[in-house]
Amino acid sequence: MVGIAPQRSNFFVRSNYAICVERERQRERTAVEKEKQSLLAGTQSVLSLTEQAVGKIERGAHADAALRELWAFLLELRHLRASDPGIRMAAQDLYEAAGTLAMHQRAGGDVADVRLLRLLKQANARLRMRLGLVEQA
Repeated sequence: MVGIAPQRSNFFVRSNYAICVERERQRERTAVEKEKQSLLAGTQSVLSLTEQAVGKIERGAHADAALRELWAFLLELRHLRASDPGIRMAAQDLYEAAGTLAMHQRAGGDVADVRLLRLLKQANARLRMRLGLVEQA
């Protein structure tokens, strides 16, 4: 009869494999956490620029240029948070409210309409709420 070769033990391979798998899971968790932190930081920086553009539109200082800036910032925000369709809707609402106010100012409205200002502030608040960046009072 032909002799059967002894089998090699898999004990060390299995134990090392478990350690490697746990290390890989830890690396994945830290990578996901870093990605979330960078996404949050990017969102907050773009949102602060958006706030500045909205402030310029409210004051009426170069509203057309501020409206173009707002459009660019909202596009960047939509790219950062592309997975959430609510962001697109909130960004569109904010841009439309800002555009309406800018058109009113361009048409010769020396005094900003209170209703349009309120509409702009509410749209801005909805965007912040949708992003989850509302400060708790």
